[in-house]
Amino acid sequence: MFQSYTVVPVFVLAILFNFIYVFSDDDNLSSTNSTSPNSINFTSCNECLQSKCHKEWGGPCIPINDTTPNSQNSSIFQCLMCEEDDEGNAMYYNKEYCESLCHNKAHGCHCNGQCFTCFEVSVPNLTSSDSCNLPTQMFDDKCTLTNYHMVGL
Repeated sequence: MFQSYTVVPVFVLAILFNFIYVFSDDDNLSSTNSTSPNSINFTSCNECLQSKCHKEWGGPCIPINDTTPNSQNSSIFQCLMCEEDDEGNAMYYNKEYCESLCHNKAHGCHCNGQCFTCFEVSVPNLTSSDSCNLPTQMFDDKCTLTNYHMVGL
């Protein structure tokens, strides 16, 4: 008899969590299909341009081609966010802006995925997980592809 009283609240709680998950703001969730830990994937350019990532946080919308076997080369629209790496270091959209903030001789800038980050020149080797995957194109406010040109943000 005690179990029947606990089934109903657990069932109601499970339904509530499903509603919260379904109706949550997708801008706060990174897609697992993402090529960068600091990006959000969208199914259309307009959806990306209307996102919080682009409108409020200034992230550019860039094209990503999905090369999974069943995708038939469908396009993914990604909002890129250069904020912080896994170690809490600031990240920047372009090398020039990074260098302007890390301009002394003890620091340099290197590419880390789709962003740039400062590092101490005295560090002998950067980790092998640091790789360059800079975007070459981005979408303007009319969803037209243009050359990637982020100014300092």
